[in-house]
This record gives sequence, structure tokens and C-alpha cells, in this order.
Amino acid sequence: MLCSVKQTESMRSEGSLPASGILKYRSGDVSFQIREVSGKVEEVIFTLNLTSGEKTLGIAQYDKDTGSMVRWREKK
Repeated sequence: MLCSVKQTESMRSEGSLPASGILKYRSGDVSFQIREVSGKVEEVIFTLNLTSGEKTLGIAQYDKDTGSMVRWREKK
């Protein structure tokens, strides 16, 4: 999941982060979707699907002005 967060943060800083997508890895994939929370906060929802069947949901909230993450939540 951390690789996905770092990859989307890099795309976000370059201005090339799509509204949704799938990142593929050897042990599974991570889908993500961007959602506006407010005028100042943007949320990226990550869904990790491992080939073993394990699923995890991660939610990162970003300050739109600074680009920095202000909150992280994870649910299994």
C-alpha cells in the first residue's frame, strides 16, 4: 500500500494523477479514486487486492494548497 501512496503522490505533484486508476504489482493490485471532500481537502481512496485474497482499504486526505497529506486511515 505504501508504494501506491508514494506513486500517486508523485503523479499528483507532477499534475498527472488521473481521477481513478489501477496500479499493478507482483502480489496484487491497488485501485484508487480521487474524491473532493471540501474546497481545501482532496481524498484518495485506495483499495488493495492481494492475490492471496486479502483486501484492505486506505484513505489519504490531502491539503490542496500545500499538497501534503493531512490524514491517513486504513480499514481491513
